[in-house]
Amino acid sequence: CTGPARTALDLARRQPPHVALVALDAAAAQVGSRELRAAMARLEWVYHLAQLSSALALVDPLSESPLESISRGWMHDCGVPRPRLQQWVHGASGRRYRVDFLWSDALVIGEADGMSKYATIDDVRAEKRREDDLRRAGYVIVRWTYQELLSDPMAVMLRIQRALNE
Repeated sequence: CTGPARTALDLARRQPPHVALVALDAAAAQVGSRELRAAMARLEWVYHLAQLSSALALVDPLSESPLESISRGWMHDCGVPRPRLQQWVHGASGRRYRVDFLWSDALVIGEADGMSKYATIDDVRAEKRREDDLRRAGYVIVRWTYQELLSDPMAVMLRIQRALNE
């Protein structure tokens, strides 16, 4: 029986970042990045950990879902600049909104959309109003779903990169 940090490291050990970050981000959110790194230090004599060490450098306990973690792993693999997570931004109305990913210099917002948050048509309307407010404030918004990221991650990464280069 192992604790969350060791379990996450064992799960992530032979995985590419877009897979490894799911377990590593979740463990960092639960026990902290420091404990995750301490557990890694205790394993260095057991395993060859170069790949895991690279993934560990990408860990962010602010990642709120597997979709966000997988997205960040693909961003890293594809050379997309590292975003800031769970940032508060202002819409044109002055209202504050928290966004999944933010590239503030480029005014680009990334939203990894889990469909469970759209339980009713009112939820969809509220999200549409939110997005319109953010666009009026000058933000470019790039959205993707779990299914889309799994089926064609390169298309998602290209959309993000295009938005960043505009």
